[in-house]
Amino acid sequence: MIDELRAAFRGLSLRRLCSILGVRRISVYERPGRLERDPHGVALRDGSERVVPAFPGYGYRRMTHALRRDGRVVDHRRVLRRMREESLLRHWRRPFVPTTGPRHRLATDPNPLPGQGLTSPDRARVADISYVPLPTAFVYRASVLDARLGRGAGWELSRGSPPT
Repeated sequence: MIDELRAAFRGLSLRRLCSILGVRRISVYERPGRLERDPHGVALRDGSERVVPAFPGYGYRRMTHALRRDGRVVDHRRVLRRMREESLLRHWRRPFVPTTGPRHRLATDPNPLPGQGLTSPDRARVADISYVPLPTAFVYRASVLDARLGRGAGWELSRGSPPT
């Protein structure tokens, strides 16, 4: 449409013509999408749209095998790229596995505090290190508590990478 108007109104610049129509100038230079140009891509998208609802847990390797069973000639790299573009890849979340617990067969150190009779503050302190999951990273928190008062004696935060 822009090309037709440019031919009809040769005196108008492209910038002026786009501002009159309310169109961004970059849209004149955009190429048509790959799906419109690639008949194999359309066939691949149709086949994957049929397989994904039936088997939502399929990754690109299983999807490639399923499409090959249907008689399509596909490469796993093309299937992976197409599934990324269409947001069809399954994103698995690992289940939370607690790393500490009371039921284990490992040796534990004896508690040196029972029978000590903590009569004043600052006689015994306990420490704990834990990590706090944030949306993009983990923050490690180290805290020191007074054993008698149960109050915090100090703490520190530190950025860290997520545990593997």
